[in-house]
Amino acid sequence: MDCTYEELCTAAAADASLVVSYGGLGAARVLQERFGIPYVIGAPIGPLKAPLAAALRETARHPSCRAQSGASANASTGVRAAAFAEPGASDFRQAALLREPSAARSWEDMWPEALLPLLRADSDGSSVSAVRIVGESILAASLAAALQAAGGRHARLIVPVSHERCLLPPDACVFPTETALTAELAHSPALLADPLYRALCPPDLPFLPLPHTACSGRIYEAQQRDLLDDDAFSALLRELQQNVPLQND
Repeated sequence: MDCTYEELCTAAAADASLVVSYGGLGAARVLQERFGIPYVIGAPIGPLKAPLAAALRETARHPSCRAQSGASANASTGVRAAAFAEPGASDFRQAALLREPSAARSWEDMWPEALLPLLRADSDGSSVSAVRIVGESILAASLAAALQAAGGRHARLIVPVSHERCLLPPDACVFPTETALTAELAHSPALLADPLYRALCPPDLPFLPLPHTACSGRIYEAQQRDLLDDDAFSALLRELQQNVPLQND
């Protein structure tokens, strides 16, 4: 993730991997299978930074998950971490699951325990009032958790491609048809998605663009948001609050 070739060559010396998008999951699994390096799933967006750092530290400390030494420790987490995105669990469930990924019985086995309450927040029937996020699964789920942590805002995921269901909260909408997606958006107070999805929105639906190169290429590159940056995430929160104020405010 924005690293040099030389830095990439040291990935096998990491204590743990941080998977911030679905595109990096395969690489993390290879590192676990070949070098015994466990991984943690989640993008460090806003309030998720601290629990993900704690999950990385705890995973790396566990004797059965220790990796080869040789890389310098990351200053923010105290562990050698390899972050994987496109071109985790605090109780160490990841180690067993990675040896046999199909052993995962539910999405709760795949995410750090500290994030589970945030990802479960919309499973109580409040999805009608939840904003919709269309995007890549891990980043979109992390954004939903961050919105919940930052102010109690509910968000429902829409993943537009076929996917490992065990990674997603139960109310996520996976691989919908255009008709199903249009119907889903009719009940949404707002949509966060690549600008190409604007054409499917009701005309009065607040739309917050989240351009993604895999969806629209470089057409909207100037509008891309680095959600791992605290200022960018805070700006998104302000924009969302202006368009869809929280009812408890």
